[in-house]
Amino acid sequence: MPGLSDVETVGVLGERADDLAAFVAEHDRDAVTGDASAVTDADLVVVDGESALYDLVRADADAPVLALGDVPGVPSARWNRRANAMTHAFVGSAGVHPAPLLSVRADGETYRALADAMVVTAEPARISEYGVHAANETVDTVRADGVTVATAAGSRGYGSAADGPVVAPGVDAVSVVPVAPFRVDQSNWVLPLPTDLTVERETADVVLLVDDREVATLDHDTTVRIDHGGTLPVVTTPETTGFFDS
Repeated sequence: MPGLSDVETVGVLGERADDLAAFVAEHDRDAVTGDASAVTDADLVVVDGESALYDLVRADADAPVLALGDVPGVPSARWNRRANAMTHAFVGSAGVHPAPLLSVRADGETYRALADAMVVTAEPARISEYGVHAANETVDTVRADGVTVATAAGSRGYGSAADGPVVAPGVDAVSVVPVAPFRVDQSNWVLPLPTDLTVERETADVVLLVDDREVATLDHDTTVRIDHGGTLPVVTTPETTGFFDS
């Protein structure tokens, strides 16, 4: 993978990709457009927004990525500061932060997640029962709408909104939070990987969500194994936010 000082091709992804491609061309780089799979071989990928970033992760990209917009827990530059951030990346005056990914395995399929994985009832406000397992122990069995497992980045997003603990970057652990638990005093946890989630009782259809997408319907007794999934190189510049920035 070339260093940022060797940027010649720049993939652009997101709703305003045309604007980004025009900026790339103005700075004598080759813009690569298309869907996430089309831009994965670029020297640098610039994504507009959280959804585009998740698409890139699903496409198994390993190129450095500069995120634009409000992306909780991930270094990102505001849209109105994109010109300075992109210029820093083009000329090599930018850093790279390795953002941890999750490997999420269920029913023989493996998915990559940047923020979180969640098992949840397909119909809102329908409680099911789930097991949480880590370090060769059963941590708890919970009755809830679902359970989410979040990386440090994800713990600043949905995990935080669900009153889960925030995991600082560099901590080798995940934030595990029941979603709308039946017990008001239900615990949440910071756990090591691998962590397993099991569907203990199927009172309604249960689905697996990885980042912002539903990927599978789960049967009773299904185990979802969540483990280390490598890292995504995220570009940092003077314009990008810090982890604890609002």
